[in-house]
Formats: sequence, structure tokens, C-alpha cells
Amino acid sequence: VEGLAGLNGSLDGSLHIRNNSNLLSLHGLEGVEIVGKGEEKRSVWISGNSALLSVEGLAGLNGSLDGSLHIRNNSNLLSLHGLEGVEIVGKGEEKRSVWISGNSALLSVEGLAG
Repeated sequence: VEGLAGLNGSLDGSLHIRNNSNLLSLHGLEGVEIVGKGEEKRSVWISGNSALLSVEGLAGLNGSLDGSLHIRNNSNLLSLHGLEGVEIVGKGEEKRSVWISGNSALLSVEGLAG
């Protein structure tokens, strides 16, 4: 996603990064500080990115997410470092705030210790 390096500040809607089998990192999104929510009341949805190793590219996020945070089915994701700046997470339409599942290489949720 390095081609998105010009994004800075706020996204009015949600950030969905899904089903990108060759995506290794989210570098290029460091300038995004605030993410709103979409129709499904999700703010950040990272799912089905089988080669993704890191979410450190989201290190610019800070404060609160209006909607939920979903990190699912990223089989090579090693850590959640990069999310330390997120302090408050809203609820999605399924009444969940944070949903982390199916990330078989993930050993810790320490990156959420913001």
C-alpha cells in the first residue's frame, strides 16, 4: 500500500484491507490518524491477507475509532504493534468492538496496550 503514502489525517469512512494474498505490510498508511466508520459500523477491517506480517503501517492512528476493529484470518500476522495509539473502539453492527480471530501466527495482542 506504499502508493497510498499521500493519505494524511482523517478518513471519513472505514478502512478495509481484505483478501490481498501478496500484501506483506501496511506501510504507506502511516499518515492516517483518524478513521470513521462505514455502513457496517466498522472502522478498521483487516481480513484474508495471508502474507501480511505486520500492521505497523497503522502507527499513525490515535485516539478513538468510531466503529469496530476487525483483524481476522491473516495467517502470517505476527503482531499488532502499530495499534498502540488506539485508545477507544466503538461497536460494530454485530455489537463487537474488537474482533481478533483466525490469525494463527499471532502470539500476543500486546499492540493493543494503548
